Amino acid sequence: AKVLQLKLKVLNTQVKNTEQLLECVLPKAIIPVVKDMANTKSNRYCVSYDKVTILFAKITGVHEMFEELPTVEVVGQLDRLFKEIDGTTDLYTIEKIKTVGDTYMCASGLPTPHPNHAYRMARFAFALGNVVKTFSENKKLNYKTGMCIGKIVAGVIGKTKFTYDIWGDAANTASRMYSHGVKGKIQC
Repeated sequence: AKVLQLKLKVLNTQVKNTEQLLECVLPKAIIPVVKDMANTKSNRYCVSYDKVTILFAKITGVHEMFEELPTVEVVGQLDRLFKEIDGTTDLYTIEKIKTVGDTYMCASGLPTPHPNHAYRMARFAFALGNVVKTFSENKKLNYKTGMCIGKIVAGVIGKTKFTYDIWGDAANTASRMYSHGVKGKIQC
Protein backbone atom coordinates (compact mmCIF):
# COMPACT_ATOMS: atom_id res chain seq x y z
CA ALA A 1 0.00 0.00 0.00
CA LYS A 2 2.85 2.39 0.83
CA VAL A 3 4.55 1.65 -2.50
CA LEU A 4 1.31 2.40 -4.35
CA GLN A 5 0.86 5.66 -2.42
CA LEU A 6 4.44 6.65 -3.25
CA LYS A 7 3.92 5.86 -6.94
CA LEU A 8 0.70 7.91 -6.99
CA LYS A 9 2.49 10.82 -5.33
CA VAL A 10 5.28 10.68 -7.93
CA LEU A 11 2.72 10.43 -10.75
CA ASN A 12 0.75 13.43 -9.42
CA THR A 13 3.97 15.45 -9.21
CA GLN A 14 4.82 14.53 -12.81
CA VAL A 15 1.34 15.52 -14.00
CA LYS A 16 1.62 18.85 -12.19
CA ASN A 17 5.07 19.50 -13.72
CA THR A 18 3.74 18.66 -17.18
CA GLU A 19 0.83 21.07 -16.72
CA GLN A 20 3.21 23.83 -15.65
CA LEU A 21 5.42 23.17 -18.66
CA LEU A 22 2.43 23.31 -21.02
CA GLU A 23 1.37 26.64 -19.48
CA CYS A 24 4.83 28.01 -20.31
CA VAL A 25 4.43 27.02 -23.97
CA LEU A 26 0.72 27.46 -24.73
CA PRO A 27 -2.09 29.77 -23.67
CA LYS A 28 -3.87 28.17 -20.72
CA ALA A 29 -7.24 28.29 -22.51
CA ILE A 30 -6.11 26.04 -25.37
CA ILE A 31 -4.23 23.39 -23.36
CA PRO A 32 -7.28 21.07 -23.13
CA VAL A 33 -7.76 21.34 -26.90
CA VAL A 34 -4.11 20.50 -27.60
CA LYS A 35 -4.30 17.57 -25.19
CA ASP A 36 -7.33 16.27 -27.08
CA MET A 37 -5.37 16.59 -30.33
CA ALA A 38 -2.89 14.06 -28.94
CA ASN A 39 -5.74 11.54 -28.62
CA THR A 40 -6.99 12.07 -32.17
CA LYS A 41 -5.44 12.03 -35.60
CA SER A 42 -5.63 15.82 -35.77
CA ASN A 43 -2.31 17.60 -35.47
CA ARG A 44 -3.49 21.13 -36.24
CA TYR A 45 -5.35 23.71 -34.21
CA CYS A 46 -6.27 27.08 -35.65
CA VAL A 47 -8.90 29.71 -34.90
CA SER A 48 -9.77 32.91 -36.79
CA TYR A 49 -10.19 36.17 -34.89
CA ASP A 50 -11.81 39.24 -36.43
CA LYS A 51 -10.31 41.84 -34.10
CA VAL A 52 -7.10 41.35 -32.19
CA THR A 53 -4.35 43.83 -31.32
CA ILE A 54 -0.83 42.70 -32.20
CA LEU A 55 2.34 44.28 -30.85
CA PHE A 56 5.96 43.83 -31.89
CA ALA A 57 8.65 45.44 -29.75
CA LYS A 58 12.28 45.43 -30.75
CA ILE A 59 14.80 46.09 -28.02
CA THR A 60 17.40 48.37 -29.59
CA GLY A 61 21.01 48.54 -28.44
CA VAL A 62 21.39 44.78 -27.96
CA HIS A 63 23.79 44.37 -30.90
CA GLU A 64 26.04 47.06 -29.45
CA MET A 65 26.03 45.16 -26.14
CA PHE A 66 27.28 42.04 -27.98
CA GLU A 67 30.27 44.09 -29.15
CA GLU A 68 31.08 45.24 -25.59
CA LEU A 69 30.22 42.25 -23.39
CA PRO A 70 30.52 38.45 -23.49
CA THR A 71 27.61 36.85 -25.35
CA VAL A 72 26.50 34.85 -22.31
CA GLU A 73 26.19 38.06 -20.27
CA VAL A 74 24.17 39.82 -22.97
CA VAL A 75 21.80 36.86 -23.31
CA GLY A 76 21.42 36.78 -19.52
CA GLN A 77 20.49 40.47 -19.46
CA LEU A 78 18.03 40.00 -22.33
CA ASP A 79 16.51 37.05 -20.45
CA ARG A 80 16.03 39.18 -17.33
CA LEU A 81 14.46 41.99 -19.38
CA PHE A 82 12.06 39.65 -21.20
CA LYS A 83 11.07 38.05 -17.89
CA GLU A 84 10.15 41.50 -16.57
CA ILE A 85 8.13 42.15 -19.73
CA ASP A 86 6.47 38.72 -19.35
CA GLY A 87 5.37 39.74 -15.85
CA THR A 88 3.79 42.88 -17.28
CA THR A 89 1.70 40.87 -19.77
CA ASP A 90 -0.24 39.34 -16.88
CA LEU A 91 -1.30 42.78 -15.63
CA TYR A 92 -3.02 43.64 -18.93
CA THR A 93 -4.21 40.17 -20.05
CA ILE A 94 -1.77 40.11 -22.95
CA GLU A 95 -0.75 36.82 -24.58
CA LYS A 96 2.95 36.54 -25.30
CA ILE A 97 3.36 34.84 -28.65
CA LYS A 98 7.15 34.57 -28.87
CA THR A 99 10.51 36.24 -28.78
CA VAL A 100 12.87 36.13 -31.72
CA GLY A 101 16.31 37.43 -30.86
CA ASP A 102 15.72 40.90 -29.45
CA THR A 103 12.10 41.16 -30.62
CA TYR A 104 9.03 40.51 -28.45
CA MET A 105 5.68 39.61 -30.06
CA CYS A 106 2.36 39.57 -28.20
CA ALA A 107 -1.38 39.85 -28.80
CA SER A 108 -4.46 41.07 -26.98
CA GLY A 109 -7.90 39.61 -27.58
CA LEU A 110 -6.94 35.98 -27.91
CA PRO A 111 -7.30 33.11 -27.25
CA THR A 112 -10.21 34.52 -25.27
CA PRO A 113 -11.67 37.55 -27.09
CA HIS A 114 -12.38 40.69 -25.07
CA PRO A 115 -13.85 43.99 -26.24
CA ASN A 116 -11.14 46.31 -24.89
CA HIS A 117 -8.15 44.50 -26.43
CA ALA A 118 -6.75 47.68 -28.02
CA TYR A 119 -6.92 49.64 -24.76
CA ARG A 120 -5.20 46.82 -22.88
CA MET A 121 -2.45 46.61 -25.49
CA ALA A 122 -1.91 50.37 -25.49
CA ARG A 123 -1.54 50.32 -21.70
CA PHE A 124 0.84 47.38 -22.01
CA ALA A 125 2.90 49.20 -24.67
CA PHE A 126 3.46 52.15 -22.31
CA ALA A 127 4.29 49.76 -19.46
CA LEU A 128 6.75 47.90 -21.70
CA GLY A 129 8.47 51.19 -22.47
CA ASN A 130 8.78 51.92 -18.75
CA VAL A 131 10.20 48.45 -18.08
CA VAL A 132 12.85 48.93 -20.79
CA LYS A 133 13.76 52.42 -19.55
CA THR A 134 14.03 51.24 -15.94
CA PHE A 135 16.02 48.15 -16.88
CA SER A 136 18.30 50.07 -19.24
CA GLU A 137 19.84 52.53 -16.79
CA ASN A 138 23.44 51.98 -17.95
CA LYS A 139 22.85 49.53 -20.78
CA LYS A 140 21.94 51.99 -23.57
CA LEU A 141 18.84 49.97 -24.47
CA ASN A 142 15.71 51.43 -26.00
CA TYR A 143 12.70 50.03 -27.87
CA LYS A 144 10.74 50.43 -31.10
CA THR A 145 7.14 49.30 -31.07
CA GLY A 146 4.57 48.55 -33.77
CA MET A 147 0.91 47.92 -32.97
CA CYS A 148 -1.90 46.94 -35.33
CA ILE A 149 -5.53 45.86 -34.93
CA GLY A 150 -7.01 43.39 -37.35
CA LYS A 151 -7.99 39.92 -38.38
CA ILE A 152 -5.61 37.03 -37.73
CA VAL A 153 -5.48 33.27 -37.41
CA ALA A 154 -3.90 31.77 -34.31
CA GLY A 155 -2.99 28.20 -33.69
CA VAL A 156 -0.63 25.33 -33.18
CA ILE A 157 0.77 23.52 -36.18
CA GLY A 158 3.39 20.88 -36.76
CA LYS A 159 4.29 17.61 -35.15
CA THR A 160 7.38 18.44 -33.09
CA LYS A 161 8.50 21.53 -31.16
CA PHE A 162 5.11 23.09 -31.74
CA THR A 163 4.31 26.60 -30.61
CA TYR A 164 1.28 28.83 -30.48
CA ASP A 165 1.64 31.35 -33.29
CA ILE A 166 -0.37 33.88 -35.29
CA TRP A 167 -0.65 34.67 -38.98
CA GLY A 168 -2.26 37.44 -40.99
CA ASP A 169 -2.01 41.00 -42.23
CA ALA A 170 -2.36 42.54 -38.77
CA ALA A 171 0.76 40.68 -37.60
CA ASN A 172 2.66 41.58 -40.76
CA THR A 173 1.68 45.24 -40.45
CA ALA A 174 2.66 45.43 -36.77
CA SER A 175 6.03 43.93 -37.70
CA ARG A 176 6.60 46.47 -40.47
CA MET A 177 5.53 49.32 -38.18
CA TYR A 178 8.13 48.54 -35.52
CA SER A 179 10.88 47.99 -38.09
CA HIS A 180 10.25 51.46 -39.55
CA GLY A 181 9.50 53.00 -36.17
CA VAL A 182 11.25 55.54 -34.00
CA LYS A 183 13.14 54.58 -30.84
CA GLY A 184 11.08 55.10 -27.71
CA LYS A 185 7.81 55.48 -29.65
CA ILE A 186 4.73 53.34 -30.24
CA GLN A 187 3.71 53.19 -33.91
CA CYS A 188 -0.02 52.41 -34.32
